[in-house]
Amino acid sequence: MLAAAALAFSTSLGSVLAASPARAAGPWYIANGGNNGASCLSAATPCATIAGVLAKPAFVAGDTISVAQGTYADRPLVNKAVKIIGAGTGATFVGSASTSVGWAMAVQATGNVELQNLTLTGGNYQTGGALPIFGGAVRATDVRIVDSRSSAGGAVILWPAAGVSLTMTRGEISGNRATATAANLGWGGGVYVGAGTTLTLDGTNVHDNVADGNGKAYGLGGAIVNLGTTIVRNTTFRDNDAVGPGGTSIGGAVYHNGAGLTLDNDDFVSNSAGVGGALATNQPATVTNLDFDGNTALAAGAIYPGASFSLTGGLITGNTATSNFGGAVYAAATATAPTTLTLAEVEMTGNSAPTNGGAVSTTANVTTTIRASKIAGNSSQTGAGISNAGALTLRDSELTGNAASYQGGGLTNGSTVAADTPTATVIDTLVSHNSAGFLGGGLQNLTKGTLSVTGGHVDDNSAVAGGGVILGDASTATITRASVSGNTATSLGGGGIFSSGNLTLDRATLDGNRALGNSGLGGAVYSGSNTANSSVSLQVGASTLSNNQGYGGSAVLVYSNASGATNTASIDRSTITGNTSVSQYGAIEQVGRPVTITSSTITNNTAAAGGAGALVAVAPAGGGISNTVLAGNGPVACIGAVVNNGGNHAGPGNTGCGVAASTDPQLGALAANGGPTRTQLPSASSPLLDRLTCGAGTDQRGTTRPQGARCDVGAVEREQVAPTVSGPDHVDLTVASPADPAATVTTTGSPQPTLAATGVPAGLTFTDNGDGTGKLTGTPAVGTGGVHTVTVTATNEAGSATKDIEVEVAEAPKLSGPTASTYTVGQPGGPDVFEQTGGHPVASVSTSSTLPDGVDLTDNGDGTGTLSGTPAPTTGGQYAITVKGSNGTGPDATWPFALTVNEAPSIDAPATATATVGTPGSIDLEVGGFPAPTVSASGLPAGLSVQGAHVTGAPADGTGGVHHVTFTAANGVGDDATDTTTLTVNEAASVAGPAAVRFVSGRNGEFTYAADGFPVAALSVTGSLPAGVTFADNGDGTATLSGTPATVGDHTVTVRADNGIGTAATLEVHIEVAPPVTITTTTLADAAVGTAYDVPLAITGGEAPYTFSLAAGSLPAGLQLTADGRITGTPTGSPATATFTVKVTDGGSPLSSDTQELTLTVGKGATTLLGGPVVVVGNVLLGDLTAVLTGGYPGGPVAGATVTFRVTNQVLGDPVLCTAVTDANGLARCKPTLAGITLILLAPSVKMSYAGSAQWQPSATVVAKKLG
Repeated sequence: MLAAAALAFSTSLGSVLAASPARAAGPWYIANGGNNGASCLSAATPCATIAGVLAKPAFVAGDTISVAQGTYADRPLVNKAVKIIGAGTGATFVGSASTSVGWAMAVQATGNVELQNLTLTGGNYQTGGALPIFGGAVRATDVRIVDSRSSAGGAVILWPAAGVSLTMTRGEISGNRATATAANLGWGGGVYVGAGTTLTLDGTNVHDNVADGNGKAYGLGGAIVNLGTTIVRNTTFRDNDAVGPGGTSIGGAVYHNGAGLTLDNDDFVSNSAGVGGALATNQPATVTNLDFDGNTALAAGAIYPGASFSLTGGLITGNTATSNFGGAVYAAATATAPTTLTLAEVEMTGNSAPTNGGAVSTTANVTTTIRASKIAGNSSQTGAGISNAGALTLRDSELTGNAASYQGGGLTNGSTVAADTPTATVIDTLVSHNSAGFLGGGLQNLTKGTLSVTGGHVDDNSAVAGGGVILGDASTATITRASVSGNTATSLGGGGIFSSGNLTLDRATLDGNRALGNSGLGGAVYSGSNTANSSVSLQVGASTLSNNQGYGGSAVLVYSNASGATNTASIDRSTITGNTSVSQYGAIEQVGRPVTITSSTITNNTAAAGGAGALVAVAPAGGGISNTVLAGNGPVACIGAVVNNGGNHAGPGNTGCGVAASTDPQLGALAANGGPTRTQLPSASSPLLDRLTCGAGTDQRGTTRPQGARCDVGAVEREQVAPTVSGPDHVDLTVASPADPAATVTTTGSPQPTLAATGVPAGLTFTDNGDGTGKLTGTPAVGTGGVHTVTVTATNEAGSATKDIEVEVAEAPKLSGPTASTYTVGQPGGPDVFEQTGGHPVASVSTSSTLPDGVDLTDNGDGTGTLSGTPAPTTGGQYAITVKGSNGTGPDATWPFALTVNEAPSIDAPATATATVGTPGSIDLEVGGFPAPTVSASGLPAGLSVQGAHVTGAPADGTGGVHHVTFTAANGVGDDATDTTTLTVNEAASVAGPAAVRFVSGRNGEFTYAADGFPVAALSVTGSLPAGVTFADNGDGTATLSGTPATVGDHTVTVRADNGIGTAATLEVHIEVAPPVTITTTTLADAAVGTAYDVPLAITGGEAPYTFSLAAGSLPAGLQLTADGRITGTPTGSPATATFTVKVTDGGSPLSSDTQELTLTVGKGATTLLGGPVVVVGNVLLGDLTAVLTGGYPGGPVAGATVTFRVTNQVLGDPVLCTAVTDANGLARCKPTLAGITLILLAPSVKMSYAGSAQWQPSATVVAKKLG
C-alpha cells in the first residue's frame, strides 16, 4: 500500500520538482492577500503561497521564507532546501479531505528543510496525513502537527528512503489518527517512522493520537510506530491509544520494530493498548530515565518487551493490566527466541494485574535482572510484585508492600508448564511488608522452581501459610546470610518459611516469626508435605533461630504424613534460642521424621506446662543429638525418643534428652560475637571448653575450631585466653648511676606467657624471671640521656600483649652554636641561636659576660638560647662572650662567642651654596662613622667634584641654574648617610631661534625665540617689524614673534637677550611676507558611467610643493582626487550629481591653504549592442541568436541586461522572436521557437535592441540574414 502511494505521488507531482536556481536572494515573505507575481522580498510585497516563492528564479536552496500570521490552505509541496518561519503567534497550514493531495504540507527535497512556529492541521493524505516527508532532512522547532488523518502515520510519515529524517524540538503532535484500510496499515497514530529513516523528538508534547487497526490489521503505536531509528528525549506521551477489535493492538504510545530506539527522560501517561499500554518493542532497546503513569492494557499495562530490553532509571506507577499479566511489565519469549529484561534503578509502585505479576511478569526463556530498584504497593492474584517463570536476578532492591489476593505477595517463582525450570536469585534485597491471601506472603517458590536468597532481609510479611517464604513440592531453596524475621503465618504454619521441597539455611537468621492459631506449626520453619511419595529435606547450618512463636515447633517442625513420603532434617553449628510454643511441643518438633542435631546451642526455649522447651520427638525415633549444649529450656528440655549421640552438655533442669543434667554452661546473651549471625559465647571458665576430640573445622561464626587441642561443646568455639602484661608507666634514671631493679613487670594468660623487651637503652638489660614477672636492671651508658619507650611483650599460643614503659635518663648537657657574629648600631642584630646537642632534660641557656646595651641572650625554654637586639649608639666594638647551658645534671656546658658591633656613617652639608660658571670655588662637608666612610655626590654641575670632605672646581658652560646636590657617605655598615645642598650657579645669557622666518599675508604666523643662562634673561627686538607683526617677551626665557601681516615684503631685525651676567647676546633675523595660495577652478566637466575621466585643478599663489585633499563631501563612485590635484577614474554605479569641497596646502612655512566647493554630474553610460550572425541553411537556423552588450569607454561587458530579438517585418510590426539576459561577458543567447524560425526565413534581417536602464543608455543593431 505504501509503495503504491509513493508511485502515485511520483507520477502525478513529479513535474513540479525542479532544481534550485544558481543565484541568491531573500529573505522571502508570504501573507494572505499576497501576489505570487510580486517581488516577495519584503513584508510589503509578499507572495501568496510557498510554491510562489519556490518558483522564483532567484530563490536559492537554504533561503528563508517568513510566513505572516494567518491560515493557509495552499497545501505546499516543499521541493527545495528552505527555512520556513511563521511570524507573530505562528502560521497555520490546513490540509483537505477533498483531494488526493490532502496534506497540510509535504516535503520532497534534497538537503535540509527547517520549519519554525507553524501549525499543520486537518491533513488527510493517505500516508502521513499532515506532513508526508518523501525526501530531505526536516528540522521542526515549535511546530504543532494536529488533528490529521491517514492510513499510516496520522500526522507524519517518514518515507522509507535514504536521508529522510524529522527532528522536532518542542512543539506538539496531537489529535491525529491512523486508521487501517488494509493489512499492515493503521500504524503510527502520530508518526510512522519508515525503515532507514530517523525521527528525533526533544521536549515535544505527544498526546491524544490513535493507531486504529479497524479490524483489518493490528493497531500499532498509538503515537509512534518505529521501523527505522527513533530518538526521543524530554518528551511527554499522554492519552495515546492503539486500538483494534478484541485487543488486537500493541504499543499505546510507541511500538518499536526498527533499527534503533533511544528514549531518555520521557513521560508516558494514560496511554492504552491491547498489549503494552505505553511501550512495546519487537527489537532490542536500551532506554533511560522513563516515567510510566496510569497506562492500561489487557496485558503489560506499561511495557511489553518482545525482545531484549533495558531500562535504567525511572518510575513506573499506577499502570494496569486489565485482563492478564504484568501490571507494569510483561515479558514473553520462547525457547527458540529467548530474550533478556533489565531494570535498574527503577521504582515500580501501585501497578496491578488480575492474574500474575502486579508489577512484573515474565515467561520461560526470559532472563530478567532487576537491580537497585523498588517494587512496592503493587497487586495481583499471584506474584503481586514479580511473577517469574524464567531466570530472575533481583539485586540490591526493595520488594515491599505488595499484596497478592492468592499467593506470592512479593514474588512468585514458578510455572504451570511442565517443561519450565524457573530460577530466582535474590541478592542483598529487602523483602518486607508484603502479603498473600493464602500462600507465601513474601516469596513463593513453586514446584520445580529454584530459589536462592543471599544477604538482605525477608521481614514482616504475612500469609495464611508461609508468612515469609513458601516452597512447593520438589522445589529447591537456599537462604544464605539473610534475615527472615517478623513474618506471620495467620493459621496454617510456617511463620518464617513453609517448605514442602528442599530447603537449605546457611548462616541465616530467623527471628521473631509467628505461626498463629492451633494449626500454627513451625514458628520459624515448617518442613513437610502431605503429597504422596514427596521428598522433603531441611538443612540448617551456622544459623540462628530465635524468638519465634508457634503453636508447636516454635523454631522447626519436621512433618510429612503422606504415604511414601520422605523427610530428613539436620541442624548443625546453629543456635536455637528464646523460641516460644503455645502447646507442649517446644522449639523443635519431629513427627515421625528424623532430625539430626550436631554442634549446636539450644537454650531458653519454652513450651506449655507438661511439655518440652527444646525438642519433642514423636515415634519413630531417629536422628539424634551430638556435641550440643541444652540449657534454660523448660519445663524440661526433651520429650520422646531422643537419641543421645554423645558429646552433649545439659544445664541444670534440662532433662529428657538422654543426657544427665550438669552445671551451668556459662553462656553469654545472644549477641553479635562475629560472623553473620548472633550467637551465645561461653565464658572463659565455661565447662563447655576443650571437651571434645574433633577434626579441623569452623564454628557457627566461621571461627576455626578447635582453638586449642580440643573442641568446645555447642555452636561456638571460644578462643584461648590471650596474655595481659602490667608494670610502671614511668621510670627515672641517671647516666652512670646503677639501678637494680629499674622496673618490674607482671603478666597473666594461659598458658603462661613468656616476656621479652625492646627499646632498652644501652647499659640496661631486661630479664624474664620465668614466673610471670620480669625486671629491667643496669647502669645507663653515656649518650643515653632522654626519654626511651621500652616495650615489654607477653606471648603465648593464644596471642600476645604489650606494655610500654617510659624510661627517662638524665644526662649533663652539651652546647653548640655560632662562634662569631657582627651587629650594627641602631639595627636589629641576630638572631644567633645556641642549642643543646646532648644531655637530658632540657637545659637553660644564659651568660654572665658583658653585652652591648640593647643586646640580650634569651633562654627559649626548649634547650636553645637566642642572642639578638639593637646595639645602642656608641656601643661599637668587640665583645668576648661565654654562653652557659644548665639542666641540673653537672657539669654545666659552655660555648665561646665573639661579637663585633659596627656603626653606620653620617654626613652634614651646608643647606645652600653659590658658584659662577668658569670661576673656581670650594664647599666643605662634615663626615663621621666607622670604618671611615667614602663620600660621593649626585646632581653636581659639570666642572665640580668631591675630594674627601670637600667640593672643588669651576662650573662648566651651560650649567647655570639651581642644582639640588645629594651627598652620600658609605662605609659598608648599615644604610648610607645622605645630606643635600641647594647650589645656585650663575651664567651669562645666550639667545637661539630662526634667523629667517616667513609669513603669508593675511594669515597668522608665530615663531619662538629662547635665551639660555641664569638667571632668566629678558628678550627684546630692535629694527622695523612688518605691520601687524609683534615681538613679545614671555617672561620665562622665551619670546614670541607673531601676527598677521597685511603686505608682502622683506624686513631685518635684531633679537637681544640680557640677564645682568656678562654681556647681552644678540641674533639678526630676516622676515619675509609672502602672498597666500588660491584654487582658481570653479566648475567641472560632466562625466558618464563607464567612461574614463581625468580633469586637473588650477591654483595660484603659495609656495610649492602643493598637496590636494578632500575637505568635505565625497566624489562619485569610481572617481578619486590625487595628491597633485587631478580628478581621475571611471564612474560606476547610477548617474548622480555630487557636491564636495577640495583643499590645497602649500609647502611654505607657515603652511598656506585654500578650499573650493565643486559640483560634478555623472550621466548614463553609452552602450553598444553587437549582433551575432544570423545564418540560415535551407530551412534551418544555424545555432542560437546572440548579441554582445558593452557599455562606457573603453567599453566593458554589461551583465544582467535583457536583450530583445525581433524579426524585421513592418507588416507584422517587427514581432518578438525571443529575449535573453546577458551573462558576465555581456553575451545574450536565445533560441527562437519553431514559429520564430519561420518568421526569420521570411525576413531579411533580425533587429536586436536593449531598452537601457537607470545606469545605461539604450542601444540597438540590425543583423542581416545570411543564407548558407
